Amino acid sequence: MKKLLWVDVSQFGYHTDAFHYCNELSAHFAVSYIGCDERKPQRPDGKVRVRHPVKSGTAIVRNLRLFRACISEMRCHRYDVVFICYTPLCSMLKLAFPRVPVIADVRTGFVEQREWINRLLNAMMLVELSLFRHVSFVSGELPQRIGYKRTFVIIPVGAARADMVPFIPGHDIKLLYVGILTGRNIDVFLRGFRRFLHDPPGNRKLHVTIVGYGSREEEAVLRRTIAEPELLGRVEFTGELRGDDLEAVFQRCNAGLSFVPVLPKYDAQPPTKTFEYLMHGMPVLATATQSNRQIVDPNCGVLIGDDETSVCEGLRQMIQRFESFDRNAIREKAMMNDYGRLTEEVFLPFLDGVLQGKTI
Repeated sequence: MKKLLWVDVSQFGYHTDAFHYCNELSAHFAVSYIGCDERKPQRPDGKVRVRHPVKSGTAIVRNLRLFRACISEMRCHRYDVVFICYTPLCSMLKLAFPRVPVIADVRTGFVEQREWINRLLNAMMLVELSLFRHVSFVSGELPQRIGYKRTFVIIPVGAARADMVPFIPGHDIKLLYVGILTGRNIDVFLRGFRRFLHDPPGNRKLHVTIVGYGSREEEAVLRRTIAEPELLGRVEFTGELRGDDLEAVFQRCNAGLSFVPVLPKYDAQPPTKTFEYLMHGMPVLATATQSNRQIVDPNCGVLIGDDETSVCEGLRQMIQRFESFDRNAIREKAMMNDYGRLTEEVFLPFLDGVLQGKTI
């Protein structure tokens, strides 16, 4: 069996695409994964050989330690192909092993608060990507945004197969948000939710569960906000959940919230959780980023702006249409992005071409 090395700064199990693609690919390759130890609970998987260098110091120090571990690994074990989720300095591996097929994959552009920093980091990314013969992106829009003009392959965001969530007509709407808090403006959504509760149409019971993480300050602000009298008992914050714990929350909710600010830096990046909501048969309330507009149509959800007025109006529409959504059709739409299907139809043909020395 051929050997594949997957390199990612994330701890194994905490980058959704990497976790599921590695598991799917393990049926065809002996897969090893090198990532950073983020001091989170281990998510062991017997299908994938996992190694975690210690994560400490600045991002540059962390990356240098990561790639030093990769170089040591590649000297000790022969790999047929290496797949690197882009992070600064990753071209070191290509330069160190020029004869090994190495793929650079871009799952995200840079989303720093200051746009000039994003432009600088994206320019650095373009320089590094120019050293790779094989490059993949998460979407067709992302390379356009950063100015990448060479050939590439799209390896999309996927969703793991999951059980349909229970739906009982007439029951309360239980809206679920899963994702990070940093830069997502969840406070804007909560202000819109508060406005919705003031209006007569908002009397129908609607509960919001927030699953995710941010800095200590961000989480503290969120807890203070949901403890306010108007939101107390209406909004729950669980912190970060994975695996069975997260799936249990999915099974007690019946609608999804994909709230990403409508900004250029987020526009070309498909939100993983949008697909996961759809895979569970959930209608989705989603901000109208370019990526969400391609995923969420009137048959599976409601598109909104990223301001509190739009949130309030979107919640009204969700309530009005909630009973009419076809949950089976929603799930069927998501099956197009099942990780197993994407691996067989997109990822494996790409890897086969790389191994055969074909140019994209």
